[in-house]
Amino acid sequence: MHKGVVKIADFGFARVVDSVDEETILTFLGSPLYMAPQILGKEKFSSKCDVWSLGVTIYEILYGRPPYTAKSPPELLENIKKKKLEFPDEIKRSDEIKELLTKMLQIEEEKRISWN
Repeated sequence: MHKGVVKIADFGFARVVDSVDEETILTFLGSPLYMAPQILGKEKFSSKCDVWSLGVTIYEILYGRPPYTAKSPPELLENIKKKKLEFPDEIKRSDEIKELLTKMLQIEEEKRISWN
């Protein structure tokens, strides 16, 4: 946190590459649990993918686990597509935060809220 601005970074998969192309970026950079479905599916994506990642981070802070898990990126994508977003009953959170997370974790990018 610097001057009231919070910045979150994950360098777990960071590496130096000789050239940058889409395949390299999608294959080597990022933590799959925080990747939007568009990135996991190697589809075109926008800055709304960052909204998804932040939504996963907030969910994990509030509930102690990510909303979706799997043993591999392809399995994670299938889980995201098939499983409805759930909020554990044993952990009480406001309806407002649940609504925000629901908007942030929309599978279809067109339905996901934007930074604006």
